[in-house]
Amino acid sequence: MNKVFISSVISGYESYRQAAKEAVELMDHRPVMSENFGARPYPSEVACITEVEQSDIYLLILGGKYGFETDEGISVTQAEFRAAKAANRNILAFVQRCEMEPRQAEFKGEVEAYQDGFFRAAFDSPVQLKDECIRAMRQLESMSQAISEGDFQKRIDKVITALDDSWADEPALVAVFLPQPERIVDIVKLEDDLDGMFRKLCDAGLAKLRDGYEAIGKADWTGLKTGRYQLACFADGLVALATNPTLKNGNTFSSNFAPPSHIQQVAIGFSELINTNSGYIHIGVRNMGTAHVAEFPGGSSFSLKMFGEDQAGFNRLFVPLTKGIYQEWIEQCVNRMKRIFPYGNN
Repeated sequence: MNKVFISSVISGYESYRQAAKEAVELMDHRPVMSENFGARPYPSEVACITEVEQSDIYLLILGGKYGFETDEGISVTQAEFRAAKAANRNILAFVQRCEMEPRQAEFKGEVEAYQDGFFRAAFDSPVQLKDECIRAMRQLESMSQAISEGDFQKRIDKVITALDDSWADEPALVAVFLPQPERIVDIVKLEDDLDGMFRKLCDAGLAKLRDGYEAIGKADWTGLKTGRYQLACFADGLVALATNPTLKNGNTFSSNFAPPSHIQQVAIGFSELINTNSGYIHIGVRNMGTAHVAEFPGGSSFSLKMFGEDQAGFNRLFVPLTKGIYQEWIEQCVNRMKRIFPYGNN
């Protein structure tokens, strides 16, 4: 049983706090609410922060009112939110669709700017808030059941070994998704729907209908090759996509450049192949000893490296997997690749 601290303005929000309390209890957790603290030998603000730090989950309800301000000049709710961040607590944030006081709108911006480790949803009514709270806590349970990042990395290594040998010597961009919790997939049925997988690649802008595809059938996975791409689907729900990230433009040295915009395009397109909203994602490049993650430079004079960093990869568990947070993470990953495999002063 987890302790869930319910944080919000109290006056005027009783029905919303009650809805959140019912959701917490329905999930067999223990709600912690300031109105139930009773007498304590220190200020109520101190009691609230102490309870936040001792809770397992911090559940934030943001309405239109900013609420009572502490001696620090911020609301009690905002102080609680910052304490939850500092204590690295699981944060569930719920924002009411309504007009907000100026200070509350600023606080909302602070909450939305904090992307790591929390679930955020909007609501209009106590009933909707209760449903969203239940959904969020279920997703937290899924996260707690997820495999470790180390085990995910081992799966990635096996997948790369299983992919075609053509990626052994040339630069490779590899994207991998593993649903959490894992699920069993009938790869025979998937093999019967390679046409559908190919159409998804085309719809994502990663393949062209006129190129067609070559089917791949292995003992524990199925997939296809088309153009510069190879797609693999495994029996545990894992999906992997591999391609050469460098692009040729007619210049002798163009194959030494992997444009960041192209890597980002492939990574965003890959997300269109995912049909569940929680799991691990890996994005990485390999065999990059003589390649740069940079847009192709103008002019005819180049200073290319002969050897350097060979690979870089990044993993993240998304619960939930939302388009906005995923795209922001991909942008961060690509920016790090640019620093690891720079060209010139990049």
